[in-house]
Amino acid sequence: MRIGTILLLLLGCSGAKKSEPLPTDPRDLVLDRLEAEAEKVEQFRAWYELRDESTGESRLLELAQRGPHTAKLATGGCELLLFRDGAFHYRAESYGYAVPWLEDLRRAVERFEPSFRAADTVLAASTPRAARLAFDLPGWDRIVSMRSLRPHLVYAAGPSRFGWLRPLRNPAFVFDGRNTFRREGDGLLRPAVEAVVDDRGFLVRARILPPPPPGRTSNPGFTLLLKSLTFDPVPDEVFAPPDRKDAIDRSDSARENLRAAVAELIERMLVEPIVGRFGRDWSAAPRDRIGAVFLEYYRADLPRTCDAPALIHRVGESVKQDGEFARRQIEQSSNRDVARRAQVERIRIRRGVHLGQLEGIEERLRSAYQQTLLDLLRSLPGLRKEAAQGMLAASSEALTLALGNSLREPIAALFDAVLAELEK
Repeated sequence: MRIGTILLLLLGCSGAKKSEPLPTDPRDLVLDRLEAEAEKVEQFRAWYELRDESTGESRLLELAQRGPHTAKLATGGCELLLFRDGAFHYRAESYGYAVPWLEDLRRAVERFEPSFRAADTVLAASTPRAARLAFDLPGWDRIVSMRSLRPHLVYAAGPSRFGWLRPLRNPAFVFDGRNTFRREGDGLLRPAVEAVVDDRGFLVRARILPPPPPGRTSNPGFTLLLKSLTFDPVPDEVFAPPDRKDAIDRSDSARENLRAAVAELIERMLVEPIVGRFGRDWSAAPRDRIGAVFLEYYRADLPRTCDAPALIHRVGESVKQDGEFARRQIEQSSNRDVARRAQVERIRIRRGVHLGQLEGIEERLRSAYQQTLLDLLRSLPGLRKEAAQGMLAASSEALTLALGNSLREPIAALFDAVLAELEK
């Protein structure tokens, strides 16, 4: 995570050999400069028009920001996203919600503090703890319909205050030496694109030409055009919280999803600096310490995704009843040695059954966590295949260990205590 500056990420291995930095693509240097200039913009208000050139249909987007924690994104009156006074407000045509984003983020940073300390040892530098507002137009370079563009306003970790700059780092884009980026289409799925960016990182104009549909020889495509941009003070009324009187209030369900969104943001805060340092040179990565970052992260986050104490309590009650039953059977038997062996074997079988049942829970959690990390890694520029595989492997090993610490080992210990008592 970066705010105003970009961290210099260093190899955090005392006495280790430092590798020479790999050459940087000139396009990346330009985009680094544009992202740095974007950070300097304290306030702005912009209007974009998305136009379907084949039908003439158009759609307006409004983006505005004032200071670090006040911003707005409106999509032609249909949807409104607003950050103000530490809360995230959303309004659609039929429903809306408000959630206390900054307060939950502050608590999460405290909860994940061991993860940040572990990341500091990887980077030999302090891992940034704060997020900041970012605007994005996910999929802008692959638009296939007016509704396929879903603008985002989020608290984000990463260098891009404007997420539309991120796809331009793809080697498929050719940089003209100024501020124009071009990408050839593949005639099948990938549209041809020409994008112009100004010196502050704003997307000025983009032409997206998808492959022609079956039976046609051309496709007029879409145009995304910056219609208006001002850096004058933005009035208070622009950031007025949405009126939800006529809409269903879904704040309660939105708060339930908030914890997941914050946890994913924390993971990005941890992972992105590591990828920034080792994503192009995995041979220099201190892999054990990277594994420790994931281990601390999962230890802090598992209470959100798995109610281990409740599960352990239920199993503990069952094991307690099993132990009491076994003791009664042994005491009532005419041959206590034979009865003891039988009861020990029965409880050992039940131990294996319970631990086997954990595999389903563990696999569900592993699949969800790995997919989240995979999506995160795919969004990061400059990440080579071996680094992505290394990060996924470190994550998987750490999750297995964390699940063992929080679930498998405590449940096994419950059975082992009863077995030890019976075997005396």
